[in-house]
Amino acid sequence: MNHEVISTQSYSDLSLAALKKSRKQIEQDAQILANRIALLKQEELKSWKKIEETKKKAREVYLQKKRHEERQQEVTNLLLPSISFPYSNFLEITENPNRKTIEDAIHGAS
Repeated sequence: MNHEVISTQSYSDLSLAALKKSRKQIEQDAQILANRIALLKQEELKSWKKIEETKKKAREVYLQKKRHEERQQEVTNLLLPSISFPYSNFLEITENPNRKTIEDAIHGAS
């Protein structure tokens, strides 16, 4: 009987040692996961920061392009009236339904 007590005690010691080892492994795994989660959160913050910077840069490029187009339009508006085109009334002549064609003039049609 005394032998049974020793073996039971040895069994409980082994069980206790296995529990301690298992608990230690679980704590290490939990710490590894916590570190990984923290790293992923840092990476997420960096990604969001880059996204915001890219949006800001895209907006700046868009506004710069828009300002350039507006300046080009202003220059065009300023220069067009001062430039005379020899055929500026060409559309008025060709689209006028009452105009006489060369054939009408030659054949005397009204």
